[in-house]
Amino acid sequence: MRHPLSDRFLESSTIIWGMGRSATKILAVNASPEPVRKGATVTVTGRLQHQIGTTWKNYGNAPVTVWFKAKGSNTWKQLGSARTDSTGVATFKKASTVDGWYTMRHSGDGTHFNSSYAYEDYVDVR
Repeated sequence: MRHPLSDRFLESSTIIWGMGRSATKILAVNASPEPVRKGATVTVTGRLQHQIGTTWKNYGNAPVTVWFKAKGSNTWKQLGSARTDSTGVATFKKASTVDGWYTMRHSGDGTHFNSSYAYEDYVDVR
């Protein structure tokens, strides 16, 4: 910038803002009840957190997807999506059909990375 009277350059300083993205992780994935009757509802819950500095904090109002892998299969299938509450907990309900593993994932966004590995929980359907 130039000074309006002398036409000399003014000293200036600029604050540099970090434009990074935060790491995310999903904790405590749980599918219940275990075991469950065929056709009964399975409730899948998990807690999403994001890293702020060196601290992990609950990440509320964020989307997650719920995935299922049937026993004997190598393929994960997306069952649907949910949104975390103010404490970072997401809840998803689905009718049970076959034995298998449930998990959750966060796909990230402009300020957050995809979630790292989330725990899987096995449900026995009887």
